[in-house]
Amino acid sequence: MTVALTLVGITFALRVIPVVLLTRTRLPPVVDRWLSVAGDSVVVSFVVLIGFFDADAGVPRMDAEMAAGLAVTCALCVLARGPLVSIAGGTATFALLLALGGL
Repeated sequence: MTVALTLVGITFALRVIPVVLLTRTRLPPVVDRWLSVAGDSVVVSFVVLIGFFDADAGVPRMDAEMAAGLAVTCALCVLARGPLVSIAGGTATFALLLALGGL
């Protein structure tokens, strides 16, 4: 039990200390802009990797439906400025094209 509480305390400290220190620091505008899109970029890259990588063959795969879904995802990401709408739109496009029999 002591080990678990120690690990919780260390984890908490490692997460809280940077937040406390950064709240008193003003970041340069270029760093602030980069940080504002870093989270969205990570989410979109994971979705693209999961959606467009054939785990059985170990290689990327791309067909017309996937290309259309990726194009919609990218366009919505630029327009909506967030990953939720873009990922939902791209996934819906891909699923709709597959359900209709493809391009």
